Amino acid sequence: MRLTTDVTGFSDWSPDGRRIAFDFADDSGVHIATISPDGRHRRSLTTTLGVQEVPRWSPDGTKIAFDAFEFDQEPFSISIRVMRADGSHQRQLTHGAIDVEPVFSPDGTKIAFGRIVGDSPTGQLEAIYVIHADGSGLREVVPARAGLEHPDWSPDGRQITFNIAPENPDAADSGAILSVRPNGRGLRVMYPPTRELRFFKAVWSPDGREILSGCHDTGVGLDRICRISGRGKTRVVVSGDTDVNFPSWGAQARPRH
Repeated sequence: MRLTTDVTGFSDWSPDGRRIAFDFADDSGVHIATISPDGRHRRSLTTTLGVQEVPRWSPDGTKIAFDAFEFDQEPFSISIRVMRADGSHQRQLTHGAIDVEPVFSPDGTKIAFGRIVGDSPTGQLEAIYVIHADGSGLREVVPARAGLEHPDWSPDGRQITFNIAPENPDAADSGAILSVRPNGRGLRVMYPPTRELRFFKAVWSPDGREILSGCHDTGVGLDRICRISGRGKTRVVVSGDTDVNFPSWGAQARPRH
């Protein structure tokens, strides 16, 4: 079911399944809105000239984290921000860096995000940081490495997962899903790429038993959506003759894209 007709990007279901937060483009930049799963009751939450994108709900459904920047700022930076679910009381948590793709911890007290620090011959350099939801306690969890992207937090709070961009074949672990403990220890490859599939944008199911992931089909050169069980069994659940992207789980663990 198609819910919007404008250009949209990342989306995230509210914990109770009643709203979907998403970012969309218009003449003034990129902004965040919410909508009902039936496509009604759309509500814009941000209007500042610039980019506000990648919304993620807090576990209790009262807040939304996102990254943002204003046009024509000097020096350029992207910050992690938090607002109430109705768009009010926006707060900026990070400053002076390029910080992207925030995600709340399962208890809502912390936010993990990526920090882009530069480029390398094998791809963009990005690290993973964690900050308290009030803006205190910033710390690095994974040092910058080529192709790192799309952090997510496991539902039990014990792991932060991320992938290494599949379009950077020369980067170490390209196309793999990795995990690390929130204290920075235990870094490992969780699901390596296969000959046919290279993974990206992995997100945990609410019950922690499965992962939904984008998966590049090397045979036909198209992006699919894959479902990965806890034991690593992988199956393609969304395919076709065009690329698909940005997977998300519904509140009842039904995969969406």
